[in-house]
Amino acid sequence: MGEILTNLVSFIVAISVLVAIHEYGHYIVGRWCGMKVLRFSIGFGKPLATWIGGKDKTEYCISAIPLGGYVRFLDGREGDVAPEDEGRAFDHRPIPARIAVLLAGPAFNLIFAIIAYWFLTMEGVPAYRPAVGEIEPQSYAADAGLEKGDWIVAVGEQQVLNWNSALMAIINEMSGSGSIPLTLEDQHGERRTVAIEVGEDSSRLTEPGVIFDGLGLLPGAPPAFVGSIVENGAAEDASLKSVIALFKSKMRSFSDSVIWSTSWRQDRATESALITCAIVVVKRPMRFSDRMKSMANNAAYSESESLSTTPGR
Repeated sequence: MGEILTNLVSFIVAISVLVAIHEYGHYIVGRWCGMKVLRFSIGFGKPLATWIGGKDKTEYCISAIPLGGYVRFLDGREGDVAPEDEGRAFDHRPIPARIAVLLAGPAFNLIFAIIAYWFLTMEGVPAYRPAVGEIEPQSYAADAGLEKGDWIVAVGEQQVLNWNSALMAIINEMSGSGSIPLTLEDQHGERRTVAIEVGEDSSRLTEPGVIFDGLGLLPGAPPAFVGSIVENGAAEDASLKSVIALFKSKMRSFSDSVIWSTSWRQDRATESALITCAIVVVKRPMRFSDRMKSMANNAAYSESESLSTTPGR
């Protein structure tokens, strides 16, 4: 119930923001073109909040139904226009000005989307490095010689830096020849080349939700490490600096770190510092495997769509 309510509120907030930007485009361009704005409303229906502003005494409203909005301009087709407002009605302005007002809403939404995505990608997009996790015995991955802890450096001739690109490359290679050539790097930095041979089973393995279980491997969880200590924080108060080396030596993944944090409790370290670290290391591994499988489903679906729509394949 809580998740449904959160999604509903998030949807309303998102729609309201998009509507506000869209209607503001109509509003501000109309003002620039010399039109008189009578009402600017976010939402439809009964106004919940209203205030008057500006020299034109424009009425600004937040209304009950947050699924749209509108800007009402002075219009000679709706009634008489006062002498002092002559030439400021929507239908009195030149046709190019009216067209500009109509196009301004979608244009502002497009500009907002570009700016929003630019901000989101300024520092890069988080992605998981393609690490190999558990290997199922007597599977395609086991027969090819993959081992837990390997990094996938390349698939065929394509270098891969994250699971997104790795999955797409694996599906492409598997769909083409039934063989997946991989360049792997072990935990000592040594590289080797292997090939996962799936043969005619490739069509089954490219179905959504099958690839990881079908190949017999799971993605490896991201490595756990302590990057830095926040000055005057709980970790510094607990003298965590002195155990950073132990963290790095004992924890090889987020899953491992959960086990080790339990033993750290037995050493009676400051409880507040333990809680701070446990929140970080406990939650992430629970979702990692599901997130990787969801990514594989999307990659398989995208590939199946391209195969069904591309002639000659």
